[in-house]
Amino acid sequence: MGGHNYQRNEREMSGKTGVIILAAVTVLLAMLIYYLISLPGSLVRVYYTQEIEDFNRTPTEALTVQFDGVLFDYTIPHRIEQHAFQELAATLEGDTDDLGKAIHVALWVRAKMHFGERDYSVFAIGAEDLSKEGERDSLRGWCDLYSRLFVIACQGLKIPARILELDGHVVAEAFIKEGERWVMIDPTFGYYVTSGGTPLSVVDLIRCYRDGDALSPVVFVEGKEDDCLYSPEGEVDLREVYLNGFTVVSDQTIDFQQILESILKNFTPLITRVQFLDKNSTRVGIRESMVRTGLAVTGVVWIVVLGLIVLRRR
Repeated sequence: MGGHNYQRNEREMSGKTGVIILAAVTVLLAMLIYYLISLPGSLVRVYYTQEIEDFNRTPTEALTVQFDGVLFDYTIPHRIEQHAFQELAATLEGDTDDLGKAIHVALWVRAKMHFGERDYSVFAIGAEDLSKEGERDSLRGWCDLYSRLFVIACQGLKIPARILELDGHVVAEAFIKEGERWVMIDPTFGYYVTSGGTPLSVVDLIRCYRDGDALSPVVFVEGKEDDCLYSPEGEVDLREVYLNGFTVVSDQTIDFQQILESILKNFTPLITRVQFLDKNSTRVGIRESMVRTGLAVTGVVWIVVLGLIVLRRR
């Protein structure tokens, strides 16, 4: 009889311990879920690559590529008014190659833009705004806006283009079909770079910097009084920007509904950023990835503890 009571008390103590553990795991699980939701980009993931060819994949006509079987889209949603399109198209008359067209688009953007701080709480400037007369002063911004408007204009003219984020600078790339390659075009500083006569992409430029290859910057604009402009004196600073290990291109089209559908159907977040890993790179999104992993492990522990409690009570 005493042994029976002892076993019963032991089960009760074990059950109480299990409930306490379950409660603690539940609190931890709730905290992880709350923290994950509060992190920007917590429900999406980053694709990492160290290969230039992988990062510089040839896009489809729809401006998409596949990473890990996930469709990645370079398109920036926009609307270009007909008069703006006509003005853009007129700047390209006589250009027979994509590089020449992209350079003239950059010149067109620079003619419309002023470099300087703007209120980013205002609704984003669209490509149609670039053709409005008498509003030049409102078209003011840093390198991110220059690059965004360049890419919008290129995509409106069926020239594949994408935005690349560096740590401290934002540039653009146009896909030159004649050479089947991405080429960095900096509409803010008004230049691109060649090596051995070949125009370079951002990751090509990083490799050349690393290998000590000879580079030839090609400046295609003259400065305006308020604009940045490439100069040999600034090359040291630009080199550091490219070699600081942050080179990311983002998918501009994925919305929250697509993210949730991917998680519910495929049990995996969608890829919204692609990062080229250099030897100095710090992986973006690593904190979110660690929290997702912790959440998955904690969820498994919660299920196991709950199962043990149920089994002991039978």
